[in-house]
Amino acid sequence: MDITLYEKPLFTNPSSPFRISLEKHTEKGVLFDKHWHEQVELLYFNTGLAKIEVNSESYDASPNDLIIINSNDLHGGIGITDHVSYYCVIIDTSILQNSFIESYAAAFNNLHSSSFTLLNHFINGDNTINELFNQIKNEQHEKKPGYEPFIKAYTLSLMGHLIRHHANTTLSPKKFNTRLRNLDRLNTLLEHLHNHYAEPISVEEGAAHANLSPYYFCRLFKSATGKSFTDYLNNLRVEKAHLLLMNTEFSMTEIAFQTGFNDANYFSRCYKKYKRVSPSAVRKNRLSNR
Repeated sequence: MDITLYEKPLFTNPSSPFRISLEKHTEKGVLFDKHWHEQVELLYFNTGLAKIEVNSESYDASPNDLIIINSNDLHGGIGITDHVSYYCVIIDTSILQNSFIESYAAAFNNLHSSSFTLLNHFINGDNTINELFNQIKNEQHEKKPGYEPFIKAYTLSLMGHLIRHHANTTLSPKKFNTRLRNLDRLNTLLEHLHNHYAEPISVEEGAAHANLSPYYFCRLFKSATGKSFTDYLNNLRVEKAHLLLMNTEFSMTEIAFQTGFNDANYFSRCYKKYKRVSPSAVRKNRLSNR
């Protein structure tokens, strides 16, 4: 099945500009693969520890931390511990434009269209944010009469607070447009990597997919993803190998070849580099816990 890194979240309620969900992951590992979308996304962590990558930056998230994904940010997440949970709030700006809160919509759209002011990616220690998310969580959990308007009101208050206190005005229109152009250049390549990670893929082949010279391609890839081409590909392969390790009885050699590693020893070294534990130890622990 083909994997596209562009995602268009679905909004089932046309009258609401928000989609709120509680995401739970019982085992450490990939929370979500790298992708991007026009909608703004808020990740408010409830339990566990995670590492969230946004463009070329990486953030360590723990309970009560807020990660903000601006429009068209390339982002992915990995659970560092078992039992990671977080509230995910996705804001559909196209719905906001047609809602009853037109003045709010105008201010919010200004964040990523005309002035290119963006919200900070990482926020912690803000009591107002914590209180508003607690109100949202309580309303969502108890579902008393009128809970939906309250959730909408608390979410609007949250966005107003972020705009007032956590806006980053350093992104120039030129830099913003360059980032979108680079993302578009790499999108086809990233989709190819996620669909064909088990096949041999060289830097030169990657550069050809992006229609760039190998030198400029390596600089652009590092700037956009925060990793070298080889590091990104090996990390992707390790995550795919981890799924096989946890859910199949394949041997280490079979897992290595099915995920693009040319021998089991190299696979083991890469796995230990990214997971901080050997694949044989993970397999042994899994079998002992049956």
